[in-house]
Amino acid sequence: MMPSQTLVALLIAGTATACSADAGDPLGDGPPLTVDVAALNLQGVGDVVWDLEVRNGAGTPETVWQRRVSSSGYGDGAGSASYVGTCDADANPNTVRVWVVGVYDAPVTTLGTFAAGADGGVVGTPLDFENPTALAPLEQTVTCAADRDVAVQFDVALMRPAQQGFFDIAVSFNDVFCSAKLDCCDDADDSGTCDAGEDIALLFRADSTRGRTLVLGFACTAGTQATDATALYLDAIDLDCTDPASGFAADLTLRPDGADAGNQCVAGAVSGCAVVDELGAVVADDYLYQVAVYRGDEDLVSDGLVAHKTYWNVALGVTAAIGDCELRTRATADNTSDDFDGMVDGVVSPGAVYPYVRWAVPLATCAAEPLTFGGAGTVSTAYTASDAATADAFGFGFAPGLPPTAICADPCVFGTCTAPGTCTCDPGYEGPTCAVDHDDCAPNPCLNGGTCTDGVDSFTCACVGAWTGTTCEISTGPPQKLNLTGGNFDRNQTYTTPNGTTVVSSAPIWVNSNYYYIAYLFNGTYGTSATHYFLTGSTGNQTLTFNFPQAYTFEYVRVYPTAISDRKSNYLLEAWNGSAWVSVSGGWVVTSSDTVGTYRDHSANLTNITKLRFTLSRLQSWGVTLTEVELYYYP
Repeated sequence: MMPSQTLVALLIAGTATACSADAGDPLGDGPPLTVDVAALNLQGVGDVVWDLEVRNGAGTPETVWQRRVSSSGYGDGAGSASYVGTCDADANPNTVRVWVVGVYDAPVTTLGTFAAGADGGVVGTPLDFENPTALAPLEQTVTCAADRDVAVQFDVALMRPAQQGFFDIAVSFNDVFCSAKLDCCDDADDSGTCDAGEDIALLFRADSTRGRTLVLGFACTAGTQATDATALYLDAIDLDCTDPASGFAADLTLRPDGADAGNQCVAGAVSGCAVVDELGAVVADDYLYQVAVYRGDEDLVSDGLVAHKTYWNVALGVTAAIGDCELRTRATADNTSDDFDGMVDGVVSPGAVYPYVRWAVPLATCAAEPLTFGGAGTVSTAYTASDAATADAFGFGFAPGLPPTAICADPCVFGTCTAPGTCTCDPGYEGPTCAVDHDDCAPNPCLNGGTCTDGVDSFTCACVGAWTGTTCEISTGPPQKLNLTGGNFDRNQTYTTPNGTTVVSSAPIWVNSNYYYIAYLFNGTYGTSATHYFLTGSTGNQTLTFNFPQAYTFEYVRVYPTAISDRKSNYLLEAWNGSAWVSVSGGWVVTSSDTVGTYRDHSANLTNITKLRFTLSRLQSWGVTLTEVELYYYP
């Protein structure tokens, strides 16, 4: 027999006022605040009793009102109820607190008074259930305003003991029946300890003999109807093998989502296995020799009907050192055909109260650890929090006929959830949920003044002038000579041209003749009687640096070294690539054999150039010299 579904939603909606009512008068003086307690389906349940309270946000919170309600007295008698109260708009935020007093087989004959969840005089026959408010009420905060309605919703799924022949011990929530365990040995004598000869020897070690194996089991069924579909959700299995007693911190994480069921690792080589993450200095091979995962479904019969049992089991081949470790994980289940339970695809909605099974097992003392009801034991039941501001996602999901998948609370918009909470984005997208189109125009890939338009993992360039190509790198016209004449002729280290280019000498220019100004490098009148750039008496190497007001793509740089025998200089030509100087001339150019009119063209690394630099060596006593420089660029 399957116990009834016990999913309860509490909806608080109504008109907020600036008035604070006395605790005994929920209506107060202002407009009403309506409290609806809606049980979605409570078959076999005759009544549910709730305690309700609203507190304001004063420095010392004040009670706006308190009330006990029942579905039989204020609703349909099957779990639903409706009540009216107020909240305090002068002292925000208001806190709504809810306790489940009890679930009963028939309408209670005496309701009792508000008692913060204690039975407080209720007269009726209670049904066994695990109360999510046994230690603290369910709470949510609201901002109360006099001129608008306020709505607060609690989704609550209650666990109750279940009787299912194919489960040793089971719980029911949402008409989903589940059982769980961790078997550290076959405790044949029920002593609660693993005695000699009681080890489970299931998995094979590297020497092909079977070794000690721990088995974590989780199995559920959503029911016997044709539309029932069971999905299981399981977190990664964490092991703390250093000092779990001082505060659990995982050293090893084991993923249960291997694509193929069965052994996940090479026996004896668990370190480096795809489903094993070593999070610190701990070496997995010291504690494990194998990890195996088994998933599937079975057609089992309950009251003559087929119940589709889905299971997800993880077997750990362990070494003697495993006793240093504590194991933790959690799991839950859902009937995927039910969209009204606060759980969708392994994600519990913010504020929803949803049950799950948790494992917190010290492996030094574990034996056959069954599921315990009521929160006690190493394998026990628990609830998600009602005051959670964000969704609570389990790590991985599995349903019959589908591969196991990682779960992301925030869905990956343009990508795939490849690990819990981690999206791997499709090409062209980025961000935590892959919702942001990556800007393929940053930095701008279009050369020579082209304008970039971003696409999805792509870009297009609108080229200008004679440029074409994917990045405007191809010229359709002949190169032009960059005009650097007509600049500032002051006798100093810097020559500034009308187009904004500056040419800077590393030392002052020789000033006894106009032939020695930097300007004469660009006038096209090189000859034999004088040099056009001349640093006399200088020692060591000197530099001449061109700084351009924009990036140029040069076809080539033509250089006329000095042809006068006693004033020759070798030179090195470099271009700035944005972070370093790179050679254009391929090393030092030797000018000892130059004659009148000798020139050299250099064309390497000349795309998007903002700086050029000549380094000139002193070969003769006169100093360093250079005759003519011509720059040919694509417009």
